[in-house]
Formats: sequence, structure tokens, C-alpha cells
Amino acid sequence: MHKALYTVVSFVLLLCASDAVYGQQQTAHWFFGKNAGLDFIAGAPIVNTSGQTDANEGTASFSDEFGNLLFYTDGTNVFTRNHTIMPNGTGLNGHLSSTQSCIIIPAPGSANLYYIFTTDALERFLEIPLGSQSKGLNYSVVDMSIGVDGEVTVKNIPLPVGGFQRCNEQLTAVAKADCSGYWVITSYLGKFYSFSVTSDGVNPDPVVSVGGPNSILPGAGYLRASHDGKKIAYTSITESGGLRVYDFNNENGILSNENILFMLPRQYYGVEFSPNNTILYASTANNLLQYDLSATPANSEVILATNNANMMGALQLGPNNKIYYADVEQYTINDHLSVINDPDNFGNPGYVPDAISLGTKRVFGLPNFIPYLYHVKLFINNNDIVTQACEGAPLAFSYCHVNRGNVSSTILWNFGDGSTTTDEAPEHIYTAAGTYTVTLNVTIGGRAYASATQITVIAAPVAQNAEQNICIPQGAAHTFNLSQSYPQINPGNENVTITFHPTEQKAKDNEDALPLDFSTTVSKTLWIRIESTLGCYTVRRMQLTVNQIPSFSTQYNVAICSGNTAVLQVTAQSSDTINWYYAQNSTTPLFTGNNYETPALTANTSYWVETVSTAGCLSGRVKITVTVNSSSVSIQNAVTCSGNTATLLASSPSNTINWYDSAVAVVPVATGGQFTTPILTSDTSYWVEALTDTGCRSERMQVNITVNAVPALVVASADSICPGKTVLTATTTTGDTINWYASESAAIPVATGIAFTTPELTSTTSYWAEAVSSLGCRSARVKVSVNVYPLPIVTISHANLEICEGTSVALDATSPGNIINWYDSAVATTPLYTGKTFTTPVLSGDNIYWAEAVSPQGCISSRVEVNVTVTSWKTPVFDILQEYCKDAQPELLPPVSVNGIRGSWSSPAISTDTSGMQSYTFTPDPGQCTSGPVVINIEVFESIMPEFKIETHYFFDERPKFFPNVSNNGVKGIWSETASSGGSLFGSKTYTFTPDPGQCAGDFSTTIKFIDYPRFFSPNGDGHHDLWNIWGFERENKASINIFDRYGKLIKQFDPLREGWDGTYNGYTLPATDYWFMVTFTVDGVNNNEFKAHFSLLR
Repeated sequence: MHKALYTVVSFVLLLCASDAVYGQQQTAHWFFGKNAGLDFIAGAPIVNTSGQTDANEGTASFSDEFGNLLFYTDGTNVFTRNHTIMPNGTGLNGHLSSTQSCIIIPAPGSANLYYIFTTDALERFLEIPLGSQSKGLNYSVVDMSIGVDGEVTVKNIPLPVGGFQRCNEQLTAVAKADCSGYWVITSYLGKFYSFSVTSDGVNPDPVVSVGGPNSILPGAGYLRASHDGKKIAYTSITESGGLRVYDFNNENGILSNENILFMLPRQYYGVEFSPNNTILYASTANNLLQYDLSATPANSEVILATNNANMMGALQLGPNNKIYYADVEQYTINDHLSVINDPDNFGNPGYVPDAISLGTKRVFGLPNFIPYLYHVKLFINNNDIVTQACEGAPLAFSYCHVNRGNVSSTILWNFGDGSTTTDEAPEHIYTAAGTYTVTLNVTIGGRAYASATQITVIAAPVAQNAEQNICIPQGAAHTFNLSQSYPQINPGNENVTITFHPTEQKAKDNEDALPLDFSTTVSKTLWIRIESTLGCYTVRRMQLTVNQIPSFSTQYNVAICSGNTAVLQVTAQSSDTINWYYAQNSTTPLFTGNNYETPALTANTSYWVETVSTAGCLSGRVKITVTVNSSSVSIQNAVTCSGNTATLLASSPSNTINWYDSAVAVVPVATGGQFTTPILTSDTSYWVEALTDTGCRSERMQVNITVNAVPALVVASADSICPGKTVLTATTTTGDTINWYASESAAIPVATGIAFTTPELTSTTSYWAEAVSSLGCRSARVKVSVNVYPLPIVTISHANLEICEGTSVALDATSPGNIINWYDSAVATTPLYTGKTFTTPVLSGDNIYWAEAVSPQGCISSRVEVNVTVTSWKTPVFDILQEYCKDAQPELLPPVSVNGIRGSWSSPAISTDTSGMQSYTFTPDPGQCTSGPVVINIEVFESIMPEFKIETHYFFDERPKFFPNVSNNGVKGIWSETASSGGSLFGSKTYTFTPDPGQCAGDFSTTIKFIDYPRFFSPNGDGHHDLWNIWGFERENKASINIFDRYGKLIKQFDPLREGWDGTYNGYTLPATDYWFMVTFTVDGVNNNEFKAHFSLLR
């Protein structure tokens, strides 16, 4: 019913206290540098100065599983636990200046033998002839069973890589996944070499992986394995090395998935993983850095420390889970170690510089240990470590150990739930949820080892069986929405995944999951798998029941006569129940049974019937309509006017209606619900009856028609008028309502009453009047016409006139055959003047006059407006610059003044040829209200040149800070770069001073020379950056350059006026790294100027 959940935790090795102590105690003693040492037996490091090492970089030491020192080495000499040279312990092929000169590996299958692997240094490779003296990778053997303190029995067995007895200064080791031994890893020429070390010895044929820079020079840097053996970090101080991280398969020795975190310009040296393997630390020439490997490492960089001096040095995790840092300033040694107290903390790991005083000196290196070292390793279901399982799931337990020459004599498993076993590889089932500690105790060669891990057993999710029922027609399919049963299956609303399967076994195996929309024509049993987020599951049953909807037959429409009953019948299965209802949504049936007799009905009535099966399926309600053939008839009496017909109406739905001219007439005068009489002049009656299609006849009903008289109408004739309104009148003999219409056939009157005032009329128009009695009878319409005279039109010759202040003007208007009147307002009643032409009085301001025409019939036109604008006399005004610099661009004088006066100048443009005062005259054009000519005066000034004292030579990091914005003779302005020659490191730039406007001053330019040094060069013969030199010195500078390597050795001295340095020493190519230089030179007769810096040689 339950299936196990296995969660494998990658990159974390969880061992019990005794196994962890084993790995830690074997690294309890450190000896390195100039007789420096640390003792971690008590937990916190204690300084020990009894060590005999004198190494610049890598060393190694090894203790037994109880923390007893066995021996240590600097890669050239092997020292006993008593700090003496071990017999045959000199002349190993390591090097005191190799980054990882050596590492110690316990020989699998032996309690007394140990391997010392060594790497040579770059310095020996550079001896002449190049590479001939390189020792590469070698191993030696120590036998601790000989004598008191052991003896070196085998020495300097070579291990060629890629056909060369060479390798980089990089060396690390990882315990194999199957406990059979170790992988010893180095690199060279763009490849990694993993040598297998087992009880059969050292396999000289390595496993080869591609990765790292492809450089012939053995590079300085580190290889470091993570503490779970799953990652390897790579550093190099060369330009093509940088910082890289690889996945490592500790089953087959393959490195893969290269991740380059950083390249130039940094020189990476030391590197170490945090205890939980999620954070990487690295040192460079100037920084201590931190990277988050669980994120995007290259984007997560944190700088923990920065120093302009060299900070390169080893990083090594101690048995107390703190990282120690041997930061060293260039060409100096230090007597302190820095420490990272909380290396699992990203961003704030507690870095403390110079935290431990050693009492002696150390240089770059720290001891090199096996990062992934264990004695007994647990497996659950063949996985490295399992932290969670499901209640009731079988778990297979097994283990492996690095066989030190003996086999296990006793085994005891304790599962933490009260169960134990001595089986080699037991199976165990936990029956209750909880957290359990699994402990394995084994005795190997008389030594007891223990390993433990915790496992959390998760309870299966709580779930219930579910069901869904449906009623469908016979033979039809239904699609069940299985997700609707989630609340029934998972009443506790747990965070689970629910799937449906055709069989119980497939649900257990999580196979053939069914869609949530499941279609079927018959009942089905499905199986439900309810799985928690942790992978534990429960299986339950899902029942889908399909029932048939019952069917029946009936007569849906029944007809009866009014006042009768109807018997309604249904035919159905004898086991079905038949219910009758008054309404479609009624809840209580009015009758149950096959036949239902209605009460007596006088109107159409509907009933609903449904059948119910024994399974409770409903057929759905069906409507049965009872149609009642009614013989009643509804009538209306009518009213009409004399001389008109009348329309009579009667209704009796679905029946035939007959009209008669007497109560006893046999032959109808008309048939239908509507009857139009002949023209009537007096009151009249007719009779009507209804006849159903079943032969039922209603009572004959009398319909009465009242005939009313029509009123008489007299309309007065209309007078002729000018355009406008008039009043029309009419009379009626009966005194009833009079309506006025715009046309003879208009439906809506324009006015009602005896008198009608027309709207404004502009042409002859006709209207029609009718009289309407109080009973609604209307007379014939009578036409009356209104004659309208035409309206005169007045025409103005000029509607807008402009005159000067203090003058008058003549206004003209025409209207043939009519009189013209002039007014001083739109509403004035007395004209100012009568006639075509009106001359205004003398005007001092704007004025408006109105003209109108009067026809012989007395019709008056609309008044027309004439605007007279009076303009004041103006003096021309100009906005002209009145001061100029001599020889400035001549400026044209404007032909129009600021206040709009046009005219001409005595000269069209201002002349700047000569300095002094000048006069220009403006004469306005005629026809403008303006005064006479205007004179302006212009002054032209002489120009000056700015004066400055500027420094014109700058060397190396020097740069001009600023240029003055005011010249020595008081000219203000701004500077800009206007020309440049040479490169980014030497050459000249021209700067120009541009005076601010309005100062009558010219531009000033000066040229400044710069000399600087290149930060790198690449002597690879491609014609680019093949030589290193400081260009730009001149002979009078008397310059001289000295170049040094990182140890202060003089490599090259030369005059910069020659070609420069090509990256060789005594004809041999030097490696890619940083070099230092010092240049002396003379400036303006001052001797002994000196500058120091460093640059990079790239290959």
C-alpha cells in the first residue's frame, strides 16, 4: 500500500561522530612554511614550532585515526613524528616552491603502507635546456612497520602524463565511491589525469579528462576537491588559467562540465570549499573572494579583503571546520595566519586577518590533505545517503569500507526503533512515522568503527474512498469530472497529488493514470493514488455508478369543451412511479398514478408529469396542455360621426364569430372578429355570436352604435403683409374646437383655437382649418392663404474701414427702389442720416454705424453693420544690438519695426569694418499713421587675445586636473579637446579655450604631451603587442628601464628609445605572469625622477 520515497542529498557527506572524527584526526597536525605548525587535537589550533619544514609553498602531513602524528613532508624530505629525517627520506622529486608539492595517501589493503605523491615546480622546468630537468609527477612509499618511525622503501616512481614527465604544480586526491581506494589527480596541457590507487597499487595509466588551459609551462595554482568528492576547483596564476569548477565522478575519475568563474586580469592561487560544499573561496594577487555555487557562481562574487600588495596564498579547511589563509605580501614572509570562522555563511563568513600568530615564518603554502576521506560509508537502497522514507516501505541497508588489510569480524546494525541485526546487508521496514538514527558498528582488524545517519519516516497521506452517481439515457455515455471528488478523497485538504488508475496494482505502480474527464456508458470501479509531496502514497477505491433515465409515453395535447373534465393518461414501466404537478417547479405532486382526471375547466390549463425509477433517476417533467374550447364572446359598443361607417369588434379565441342585423336573423351579415358597417346617419344596433370548432355556440350579444352630428365652420380671409407674423380667424356654428394645419392632409395641428398667429413668414403661405365637436366629429378642412411682400436688401460698399485719428470718412450703401437710413446703434429709432452716402464726423476712436432699407410697402430690411477703426499715430521702435566687436558678421537692419511700421534704412546692414560710433536712419513708408524718420547709434569695439601659462608635459599617472576658466588678462570662457595624436599610453592632445560671448576676444589653443606604460604585452609573433616598452620619451629625458620577475630578479635593462623587451631571458622564453619594472628619467633638467609598477606577460 505504500511505496518508499528516497531523497539523495548531493554534495553533502553525513557521517556519524566517530567516522567524522576519524577523517578529522588524520589532519590534526599541520607542518608548513619556515618551521611553522598547528596542533588541532584539542579542537582549537595550538601553535607548534617543532616542525622541520622550510618550504615556500606546499607540504603534507598524516596522522592515524586517533590523531597521533605519523610523519610529514615538504615534497623533498620526509620527517618522522619526532621531527627527524626518516630513513631514506631525502631526495624526493617534489619542490619547495611547488604550489601543491605533495600529498599523502594511505595504501588501501594495508595498515602500514602510505604513498607520498609529489609534483615538481615551474622553476625547475625553466632550467636550461627548457623542460629537460622537470621531474613531473612521482610517488614514493613509506612503510610504518619498519623500525620505530617507519622508512621510505620505494622512492620517486615516475608517473608520466600525456607522454611527458611533467605536470602542473597541482595535486589533489579523492576517496573512491566504492571504498576501494583513491583517485590522485593532476593536470597538464589542457587535460586532467586521474590515477587509481587501490589494494593492487598505483595504476600508471590515468583516466584522462579534457579541461584547463593548454599551456606547455607547468602552471602554479591549486586543484581542490570538495568535501563530498563531487566537485573539483582549479586555479592558475597564468593568463589562461583563472578560476574554474568541474563536476567530478568519484566512481570513474572523470572531470566534466567546466564552469569558468573568472579569467584575466586576476592571478588566482589558493582555493577551498566550505564544509557544506556550497561556497567557494579563492585568493588572487590582490583579493580574497567568495562565490555562491548554488546560484550563478560568476555573478555571485563577494570580495572579502583587498590589498594593493600581493595577497596570494593557500586556503585550507581545518578539522574544526574553519578555513585558514596564508596571505603573503610580495617577496615577504608573514608570521600570522588569517582565518574564516564561518565559511558556510555566504556574504558574512567572519573573515579575521592575521588571527593566529605562528611564532615563526611561513610563505605561500599550507599542508595538502585528502578532502574526501572516510573509513566506513553507509548506503540505503544503493544511495550514498537517504534522509527520508515512507512508513511501511522496505529499505535495503549496506556499507563499504577502505580495507586496511583486514576483514570485518563483527557487524551490528541498530535502526533506532528498537530493532538490531548482525546481517551484512539487511532489509528493514519502519512501521511508524518519526526520525530515527541508524548506526553501524563494525570491527576491522581489531579496531572498532562506527557510522551513523538520520532518516525521517513520513506517514502516508490520509484518504477516503469516493463515489459518483449519474442518471443518463439508455446507451448514452457520460463524462465524469473526477476532480469533483477531491474533497471527498482528501477531507483534510492535505498538499497531495491525486491520480486515478484502472487497477489497484497500476495505482500502486503509478502507471496508466486516467484523465480527470473520464467517459463511460456503464458503471466502473477505479483506483485512486494519493501521493504526498514527499512521495508517500495511499491507494483508495473510486466507484462510478451509471443508472438509466426512465421513459414513458402520453398524449401531450388534450382538447375539451368549457366546463368539462379531462382524463390524462401515461404509459410507463410498472416499477416506475408517476407524479403529476400543477407547475414545472412544484415540489409536491398533486396526484400519483398512471391516469389523472382534472376538475371541470373553463380556461386552458397545463399539467406536468414525470416518472421516477427505483434507482431514483428522474425522467424529467413533461408538459401536458388541456385546451378548453370556450363559446363565450367579448364585445364593445361603438360611437361614430354622421356620414361615417363604424368598425365593430368582438373576440372569442379560436372560435368562429358571426354578425347579424337582428336578434333572430338566420343569415349573418358578416363573419370574423371585426365588422365594418355601411355609412350611418343615426343610432343603430347589430348582434354577434361565437361558434367553436366542436359545435358549441355562445349566447347572441347586442352591439349598439351611437351616431353623432358634424359641426359647421366659417374662416375669414387673410390680409397681405410684410415678412413677419399675422393672425388668422375662424368661427363654428356649434362653438366646438378649431384646429389649424400646415397642409390639407397633416395629422398634427400647428395651432388650436378661433385665432391663429402664424410664425414669421417670408413668402406667401396657405393654412387649413377644421372644427371638432366635443364628441370628436370633424368638419371638412377650409383653406386660407396669406400674401407676403418681399423684404428689401441693403448692400454696403465697405463693411470695415480704417482711418487715422482726427479724420472723417464717407460710408456708402445701396438698395434699388428703396429708402436708406443710417443709425449709430443697432436699436436706434431715429436715423442720423437718410440717403446712400453718409459722412461721419471727425473721429478720435473706433466707431460702428448701421444702415437699413425701407420698401414702398413699408417693409424694413435687416440693419447692416459698418466698422470704422481709428488708428493712433506711432513712432517706430526697434530691438537692435548697439555694441559690436570689430570684424563681426554684419547684421541686416529690419525693414519692419517692432510695433509694425514698414520703411527703409539709410544703409541696409551694420558695418563692423572699423571701430567707433556709427548712425543709421529709418524712414517710414507713406500711408501709415506714424511720425517722421528715426536715427539709431551703433558702437564697434576692438578685439583682444586671451593669455595663459599652461604645463605641457605629463608622465604616467599624472593628468591635468583642470584648466582656468579666466585668462591671465581677464577673459572668461570654456575649454574643449580639439585634436589628439598617438595612442592611449603616449601622444599629445590639443585643448582650445573659447571665450564667452560678448567679450570681443579670440580663441586660444595649447598642445599637451602624455607618456604612460602598457599594462600587458603578448610576444607571440602576431605583430600585435610583441614588445614591451614605454614609448614617447625623448633623448633629453635620459630614460632607463629595469624589469624584474616576481622574486625580484633583474631580467632586462634597456633604453626606451630602442625596441623594448621581447619576453625572453638569455634567449629563453619566460612564462606568462606579472613582471615589475622601474624607470628613471630627467624632466626639465631635473634628474633621478623614478616610477615603479608591474605589467602582465600574456601567451
